[in-house]
Amino acid sequence: MFFLAISLLLWLKYGLSQDATLIFTSRIILQLLVTGAIMGTAYAAWNIGIIQNNMTLLATVSYFTPVLSAAFVSLWLGVALTPAFWQGVVMVCAGSLICWWFTRRA
Repeated sequence: MFFLAISLLLWLKYGLSQDATLIFTSRIILQLLVTGAIMGTAYAAWNIGIIQNNMTLLATVSYFTPVLSAAFVSLWLGVALTPAFWQGVVMVCAGSLICWWFTRRA
């Protein structure tokens, strides 16, 4: 319901604005479909994790989401990620794993 409401509000805002007309090419449609499929899969995985009630694992894995997003966008846009970015990735992932280690059940 949240995405539906936001979508309707954004289309209404676009309709009332003086922005340029949208042009849908086959490449743009493919990008929309791929993005929608990835987002849908991510939300389905999140819901499955909630239903299975493994919150510690779910919270730990959620720290890897920005890493996967950045890597995907880097490949999609052809942008190189800097060593400082990867250093930050390692620190966030290590922190996530440390938190998981200390909060897991014995």
